[in-house]
Amino acid sequence: MRSSLDRKLIIVILGVSTLGLVAACAAFILLDRATFRTQLERSLDHQAAIVGASLSAALDFGDGFSAQQGLEGFSEVPDVLAATLFTSDGGVLAQYPATGEALPIGEAGVTYGADAFRLVHPIVEDDGRLVGSLVVEYSLEGEQRRRSRYLLISGIVLLCALGLSLVAALRFRKGVTAPIRDLTATVHQVAQAKDFAVRVESPNSNELGQLATQFNAMLSEIQARDQALARHRAFLEDQVDTRTRELRTANTQLVAAKERAEAVSRLKSTLLDNLSHEFRTPLSGIIALSDILRDDLRDAATIEQEDFLMMIGDSGRRLMESLVMVLDLTQIDSGEYVHTQGDYRIDALLSDVTREYADRIRGADLHFEIEVSPITAHIDGRAVQTIVGHLLSNASKFTPDGTVRLEARADGADLVVHVTDTGIGIDPAFLPRASEPFVQSSEGVTRNYEGMGLGLTVVAGLARIIGAQFTLQSTVGKGTTALLRLPGVVLKQTQEVLSHTQIARS
Repeated sequence: MRSSLDRKLIIVILGVSTLGLVAACAAFILLDRATFRTQLERSLDHQAAIVGASLSAALDFGDGFSAQQGLEGFSEVPDVLAATLFTSDGGVLAQYPATGEALPIGEAGVTYGADAFRLVHPIVEDDGRLVGSLVVEYSLEGEQRRRSRYLLISGIVLLCALGLSLVAALRFRKGVTAPIRDLTATVHQVAQAKDFAVRVESPNSNELGQLATQFNAMLSEIQARDQALARHRAFLEDQVDTRTRELRTANTQLVAAKERAEAVSRLKSTLLDNLSHEFRTPLSGIIALSDILRDDLRDAATIEQEDFLMMIGDSGRRLMESLVMVLDLTQIDSGEYVHTQGDYRIDALLSDVTREYADRIRGADLHFEIEVSPITAHIDGRAVQTIVGHLLSNASKFTPDGTVRLEARADGADLVVHVTDTGIGIDPAFLPRASEPFVQSSEGVTRNYEGMGLGLTVVAGLARIIGAQFTLQSTVGKGTTALLRLPGVVLKQTQEVLSHTQIARS
């Protein structure tokens, strides 16, 4: 028995055979015992009836001698141990053997003991009168001998049957457990060595043979998939190596490009710093000198000279605005803008901006209306000034005549700034692109209005940085309204409202 399966199979076969044989032998012995006792009871009762009938006269006359001779007839019956004849009143008339003890009388019928059984047979006359009782004790030694003989025979049969079962189990094992052992060994080999080329050899065509065939088919499929996976893995490794080399090359190029971009960024910052310094200083001088000359020559200069001086100042301011917008846009796009907040009185913060643009529109036939509440707000003052300045610049630029209105007020805890004009308005098709850089509704050298198209781009960028909401509403031919809302910044509000109208006409 080379495996636990062999042992279990043989044990099961022998166990089932043993149980079946033991049950059959036990049933046979018990049946034989019951049959034997039934026959024995009938035989003894028949004998007791014969003896009782012969002793009825002795019972009627109380003849003890005749009764004793009648009971001596039991000596011819093997296994009868004792007998006692009782009168109808329960007295002992005779007994066998004569020197023995009288048996006790009991209920009519058979009573079994360990080694013997007793039969109580009532003696009745033909007229139904009870004249006495005969008690016979019979030995069960014959039954015990019979049972021993049957047990010996059963044991011999059981041993022979077990031998035959063992031989059958060993032969059966070759056809059942041998293929299973081969299959188990193959599975173990596959699991340990990962060798999917092995196969199970099974000459059987039964269920075990079909199992081996299906297992071999599964191994073939796994082997094919394993080979395909190996080829795919090799292909992937080649692809990974190729991609790795390409990524290394690309990474080297990206590092070089990054270094070049950083160098360009540093160059751009240096250039912008130089532009800020080299252009601001002379432009500020040009603007200041043109204003001084205009003031000094106000009465002595001719109209043509005054126009020249105004042209010089306006051109300088135009260049200065363009330079400031480019610098602001560069800081916004590069993330270099420093967002600094503080507490500001809005009327004081916007006074310089309103004063500057009130002076600018003196030469235009415009109404400039200002309504600013004296609100204290926690904001980025520089950003708000820049936004309002660009909005007023656009409003005055695109309003040939009519009104430009600036309103700043509190809406709950929000600061709301409106810049409204009655100018030419914005085409609805162009409105979504109004905040794109370098974009104007009229472009090229034939455009109708000056400027680089950066004002609203700077406004939208600064509004995003300071967390404000910026919207434009416009109708062609009726004007434009720009709305800036800064949520939750108002700290204090008074009842005063700075409200006045500045009108400048040429």
